[in-house]
Amino acid sequence: MYKRLIVILGLAVLAPGAFAADGPSSRPAGPGHNLRPFGGPDRRPNPGSRREEQPRWEEVEGFYREHCPHFYAAFEKLGPGEQKKWKEFYTRRYMGVRSPEREGDSELAAVKLRQIEIEDAIFGVRMNMIRSGGAPEAAKARLHDDLKKLVKERIEARIEERALRVVRMRKFLEEEDQRLAAERSKIDQLTDRQMESEMKSLPGAMGRDPRWRKRDDDDRRPPRDGKGDGK
Repeated sequence: MYKRLIVILGLAVLAPGAFAADGPSSRPAGPGHNLRPFGGPDRRPNPGSRREEQPRWEEVEGFYREHCPHFYAAFEKLGPGEQKKWKEFYTRRYMGVRSPEREGDSELAAVKLRQIEIEDAIFGVRMNMIRSGGAPEAAKARLHDDLKKLVKERIEARIEERALRVVRMRKFLEEEDQRLAAERSKIDQLTDRQMESEMKSLPGAMGRDPRWRKRDDDDRRPPRDGKGDGK
């Protein structure tokens, strides 16, 4: 019972640091949010609005067993009811780590993986600190130093992630500026194309009536006899 209580306490103190490392879906989209020129594809880097398919638990479990041995060992010691509660948390963390990989960003994926591995190491040290009540002062000091080193690594990894995201956002904005310039240079062509679409969407034969088509003087007047087939 005492060991189980330590595990639950250890998992509880994990949450504040772990949630701070959530994936891009937990952040505002930032510059470029909802930029879809002329109904085109969403070209934002890591768009937060994208819905992701929930992975199977076996996939999540395999990931934690390989990359987060301390988290997984603690999870195994929980009862079925407590495991059910923590499965959702573990799954969200897994999806956050895997999100860059699904989007083809191997560099960012490696950083996210390193972050959760550091979190796992921190969790292991914290569990040892909880258990070290009667340990010699030298052992406690070593645990303190180990924790400080890992906390520094976590900060560095998060800064590295932010730097990568800034680079990608700059690239995205540069590409968006180029697309805007291209669209401004062909406003007339875009207008004609959208007018064609608007006319085709009119009811019945109205959209196919040549008298509604573009005139040489670019005047979109209705048929002169007033008998356009709008039925």
